Amino acid sequence: MEEKKLRTGYTTGTCAAAAAKAAAVFLLTGRIAEEVEVELPGGTFCRQRLEVLGGGVLQAEGVELSGIPGAGVSENLAPGWDSKRQVSGWFGVKKDAGDDPDVTHGAVIYAQAERLEQRKCPERCYELDEFPGIYVTGGPGVGLATRSGLSCPPGYYAINPGPRRMILSETAHVCAEAGETGPILIRIAVPEGIGLSEKTFNPRLGIEGGISILGTTGIVKPMSEEALKETIRLDIHMQAAAGNQVILMAPGNYGEKFFETEMGISPGKAVLCSNYVKAAVQMLQEEGVKKVLFASHAGKLVKVSAGMENTHSRFGDGRMEQMECLTRRVYGEEIPDREGLCSRVRECNTTDEALKYLLEKGLASQVLEEMAQEARRVMEGWSRELGGDLEVAVAAFSSACGLTKSTENAADCLNQWRQQEGTQQ
Repeated sequence: MEEKKLRTGYTTGTCAAAAAKAAAVFLLTGRIAEEVEVELPGGTFCRQRLEVLGGGVLQAEGVELSGIPGAGVSENLAPGWDSKRQVSGWFGVKKDAGDDPDVTHGAVIYAQAERLEQRKCPERCYELDEFPGIYVTGGPGVGLATRSGLSCPPGYYAINPGPRRMILSETAHVCAEAGETGPILIRIAVPEGIGLSEKTFNPRLGIEGGISILGTTGIVKPMSEEALKETIRLDIHMQAAAGNQVILMAPGNYGEKFFETEMGISPGKAVLCSNYVKAAVQMLQEEGVKKVLFASHAGKLVKVSAGMENTHSRFGDGRMEQMECLTRRVYGEEIPDREGLCSRVRECNTTDEALKYLLEKGLASQVLEEMAQEARRVMEGWSRELGGDLEVAVAAFSSACGLTKSTENAADCLNQWRQQEGTQQ
């Protein structure tokens, strides 16, 4: 069967640039276009259909955007438009993310254009020297950066460099064609952005109150794995930029919950590396991090201890084989019915089932501890392969069995992390 070709889409940045162009066209010429063409960073062009707010007010998630009375989508002048109008209405583009599983798919990215009295960059707005007198900022549903280390300064709206340039460029082209020489401000809003942001990494990254306007190429390719890895890299980069030399890390929510319940650490402090454990080790190393405390449920950690660089099931399983190997390593020939015990471990469906069985035999703690030690050896081995000397501490746990075992350096690593946190508060 021929593999289906995945459909590409467009980024929030491309949608914002198209909406900004439409808003500027209306403000300066009175035309309400059905669609506009924008240039992507790679030099190609795309056309985007417009949604324009007519009379009344759009309300979503507590956000209100005022429409243009009597306006409909056409190439004709809007009723009542005059050349001295100061503010356009809101023009929107519905994001089509193609076949990428993007939470912002279907969201409408709105833009508004405004004439300014002075050629001076307003507070919390972006500008570029090559587009003098053109400014862009965010509005309702666009997140605000609250931490350093992002591509947007703290206190500014999360509109990344690529989209900024696209928005400013498209607006500048409209001004040139209309003969406009006065300063213009573009505002971007996403009425659904507040709710959508809770489904993204923004709260963890320190971007509050909305989504980010993103896009390097302007095109969304269905490569969600790469997007996730870049998010992990950004999380690590931000922590390193804040001066952190010791970092907490877990594959996902189970590990984060373990940090919270067992160590009293607030959610959002640990890097969540998903299945990309070796890739995360490389990122830590590249950012100059010295130590990492890695907390993982046994189901993931047993794969790491077996040397699996990516723990996703499509790259293999081997959990029960590794559980058997760890059991054999811990217990010598003198254990009664050793072969029967190891065979029973191998026949289990999950690591929790195997550990429950070993718990009945009084053997689970030692096997879990060996798993943690072996995972440490593997992860530090990856670091050495890459020319580094990252120190790894591991905390292994099985909630079903009520067991926790750590490498001997875990307590010291945690204490250093707490001291690091104290100096930054």
